[in-house]
Amino acid sequence: MSLIRARYVQGRSVLQPAGSDQTDDRGQFRIFDVAPGGYYLMASSRVFGLTDENRAVYPPVYYPGVLDPQEAIKVKMAAGGELRGYDLSLSEATGFQIFGRITSPDGQPLRRVFVTAQKVPSSGLRQPASARVMSTQGEFTLQGLIPGTYRLAAQERREDRFLTGSTVVEIGNQDVTGVVLPLGNGAELAGRVVLEGQNQPGALATLRIAAIPLGDGVGLGFRARGAGDAKIQEDGTFVLKDLVDGPARILISQLPGGAYVKGIRAQGKDVTDAVLELRSGDRIQGVEVTIAANGAQLSGSAKEGANGPPVSSATIVLYPADAQLIGPSSRFIRTTQTGQQGEFSMRGLVPGEYKLCAVLDHESGAEFDPEYLQSLDRSSKTITISAGQAASENLEEAVSPQRD
Repeated sequence: MSLIRARYVQGRSVLQPAGSDQTDDRGQFRIFDVAPGGYYLMASSRVFGLTDENRAVYPPVYYPGVLDPQEAIKVKMAAGGELRGYDLSLSEATGFQIFGRITSPDGQPLRRVFVTAQKVPSSGLRQPASARVMSTQGEFTLQGLIPGTYRLAAQERREDRFLTGSTVVEIGNQDVTGVVLPLGNGAELAGRVVLEGQNQPGALATLRIAAIPLGDGVGLGFRARGAGDAKIQEDGTFVLKDLVDGPARILISQLPGGAYVKGIRAQGKDVTDAVLELRSGDRIQGVEVTIAANGAQLSGSAKEGANGPPVSSATIVLYPADAQLIGPSSRFIRTTQTGQQGEFSMRGLVPGEYKLCAVLDHESGAEFDPEYLQSLDRSSKTITISAGQAASENLEEAVSPQRD
């Protein structure tokens, strides 16, 4: 038995275990030291995914007795509380199989190739079904899968690079055969970064660039989705290799001083705040990233009322007034902590209209969740900042977001 709670990874809500216990010979369980909040309760068999001769499997079930975590009902735990009577029953289901073959782009024999089947959309909760390709012909079998849509992903290491591939398969009430999963070199992005208003030698060498995947879990359990990120050379050039299929967003990190990302162009389009669709084998050249050195500054303080004491250790959340700019890795979303006197400051802000709020007991990563930010709207102050501006704002309220 497991308690599952939502956590934020790259701005997305992902279900992760928050406590567990093994049932005794009577099927009873007890989970201790549960922090207050909302949880999903899940029962699962250790051997799920392995079929017997009759193809019987026992897939994970969520309270109040559903197979899809999206349909589960949360269990509310209060501080010092104790909950009883939350019973679940595992149900027998028929497990089906996927038979397929991995193909190599250069015809070379396959070696250490691993294949996974991840149900989509993915909750990120449990490890996907997996198989290792043992023969040089690339045949694989995935078993114990219940009906649904799955994304199959494969990866093989070739010296200093990775070959990857993925495809979507639908399982109904029978086995799926004849699946062909071709491996490719992955997508590649190449371009240059320009730092406006900054002539310091080596200033670009501190930057890193990444293509953050926004898909449904391709490559889960593999090397972190290919190269993913790279160091920018002194002349501003960069190359990102081995990127897997799917939507991604270009992200620049370790910006110097008060700099901010002013614009990103790829394939003749502005993708600064947009999603870039990547396909295996893509070779996208001429990506242009512009960094501006005159980012806005924001400072201020948080107090309990106009004349009240300062609020220390609160999280200052700054997010865009335009809801369309909210999302994973948004350059318009920033957080910082207040000091002992309630003071705070931020540098390198993108010019625009924002909402500003002081939050108690903030969960890191939640600032990228649109629903979470919407819950802060009533307590937020709307501000506008421009390039190079040193703005000052004081907050007279610190809110505690309601925990589901």
